[in-house]
Amino acid sequence: NSPSAQIVVMGKTGVELGRFKFDASTSSENLQITNVVVTDTTGDNGGVYNVKLINVADGSQIGSTVLALNSGGATFNLSNNPYSVTKATVLRVKVVADVSSFPSAVNATHVASIGINQVTYRGAISQTQSTTPTATATASTMTVRRSKMTLNSFAVNGSATGRARTANDDLARLVVGADAGADREKADCSHCR
Repeated sequence: NSPSAQIVVMGKTGVELGRFKFDASTSSENLQITNVVVTDTTGDNGGVYNVKLINVADGSQIGSTVLALNSGGATFNLSNNPYSVTKATVLRVKVVADVSSFPSAVNATHVASIGINQVTYRGAISQTQSTTPTATATASTMTVRRSKMTLNSFAVNGSATGRARTANDDLARLVVGADAGADREKADCSHCR
């Protein structure tokens, strides 16, 4: 369960890289998560930092902020303060991070994932430790670029219907621009036909 693949502009903060769920719906006791390793499966190292796990339901941060996300993984060690998942519920978390600004960042793709047995948890009463998942959980591809194009359009000259046709009739105006965080150039196509 993750946001769709998208272009992320360098210098953007609080970027959601993916969503994952921890399913305790069949558990007979509360569970305590003690370790989570999130990796970048593309191997494009660097450029993603201040990585956080956030509880989707209440917006609280789970564990401490991890310095970077790379192919070696961002490890959230919760052993000193395990995160509880109530039995018969599902915990949904999102991985959020900041993207370096140009020129520190490079054009790259990033795919956050939680690999096989990269989550360690235990029963709150039994203290029996286990690992999950049994298959890698992978989020969508986030592509980091220096900028991305934005397109805005709006009608000109009022209504498009019921108008007398002329030799030079502007039907619409398109404004193409660059997203914030990059060098900007605008092309104003006010006479596109």
